[in-house]
Amino acid sequence: MRGLGSLVLLASLASACAGPDDAKVEKQGEDLVITWDGAGARLCVTEPNAWCPGDKDDKVVGGAAFWVIDAVCFNGGDGFQPPVHYGKVPDCAKDVTAAHGGPAGGSPLVRGQTYRVMITGFGGDPAIQQFTW
Repeated sequence: MRGLGSLVLLASLASACAGPDDAKVEKQGEDLVITWDGAGARLCVTEPNAWCPGDKDDKVVGGAAFWVIDAVCFNGGDGFQPPVHYGKVPDCAKDVTAAHGGPAGGSPLVRGQTYRVMITGFGGDPAIQQFTW
């Protein structure tokens, strides 16, 4: 019985640390709306080959960062919640684009250009979606 209790606890801990899932982007007029399932610790809009690391002290690598936000609320791993509108910082987040080499507030999106959205959570794999504006 003890082994079963440990297995249930391990499964509960793993689900509590799951990363975000199912990143989606939708153009609504001139607005880009980003959604996913789960809490966000960091959200990056970058060049397609760039990588958005989950650790707040690590910088975007492998390409330009156009907009980066980090969570500032950590009550039970809540972070910030979807939906997020490009360039508009949601509750429980702050703009850190300048620390990643982009302009504060984010860069304007360019028609015809391809981008990558990555959302990291509080553990697990990031949610990733590429799109062409």
